[in-house]
Amino acid sequence: FLPGDRQVDNRRLMQALVKAASAAGVRFRTHTPVAEWQIESGRGQGIRTATGETLQAGIVVNALGCWAGRIPPLGSR
Repeated sequence: FLPGDRQVDNRRLMQALVKAASAAGVRFRTHTPVAEWQIESGRGQGIRTATGETLQAGIVVNALGCWAGRIPPLGSR
């Protein structure tokens, strides 16, 4: 323990981040298996889900944490 140390309740932090992002217009799709990235000009522009639905977005974020490797690789920079 150090006097300047702090801690965070990860569950509460994530709830606050989801609430703030949702208020800013971010849409979350949980429990939606990804089958394929939609790539245009070398950038991820969307995904195709396991059910065949295509979701387009200006920014696609792989926020799967330790499960990130379960979807097809996008590539690397």
